[in-house]
Amino acid sequence: MDSINFFLTIASYLLGSIPSGVLLSKVLGKGDLRKQGSGNIGATNAFRAGGKLLGGLTLLIDMAKGLCVILLANAFNEQYLTFYGFICIVGHIFPIWLKFEGGKGVATAFGVILGINPILGGFSLLLWILVFKVSRISSLAALVSLGTSVFIECIMITDGTNLIFLVISLILIIFRHKDNIMRLCAGKENKIPKQ
Repeated sequence: MDSINFFLTIASYLLGSIPSGVLLSKVLGKGDLRKQGSGNIGATNAFRAGGKLLGGLTLLIDMAKGLCVILLANAFNEQYLTFYGFICIVGHIFPIWLKFEGGKGVATAFGVILGINPILGGFSLLLWILVFKVSRISSLAALVSLGTSVFIECIMITDGTNLIFLVISLILIIFRHKDNIMRLCAGKENKIPKQ
């Protein structure tokens, strides 16, 4: 691994590991997000614990982390963008600052997809919004939209490397949602009420 790849790998992890939900909840006077609701640091729990402002800002910043990593790698003319995107997602899920206990990687994955393929990323976000509006279940919307993105990439086959890391990222995110999936199958997954 040359120096540029090493730098981008470390930078991708550190950017991904920034615990935006935890930091924002303290700045906005909402306490420690890890001690509220599900204890997760992602946008869904931020929305439940702190309302639209905290949830929305957490979502935007977590997405921005993934997008920034792709833009940074692009600036160095790196070919395997999804590798750095994957490392960023890993940083979000396993942040060094929080003893490797982070979020579920969904918003950061959206940012990565937007950076790699803006059309596919935009479609994924619209699909997430549609599924969420109908179901009011964030986990279902995330799994459907990200799963569909990977399926579309399989059909398009725009880049084999992109596909590999999209699939690996999806598998990791599915693993992080294993409890949600069990509740979905049992019909017991929590819905987010309209505010």
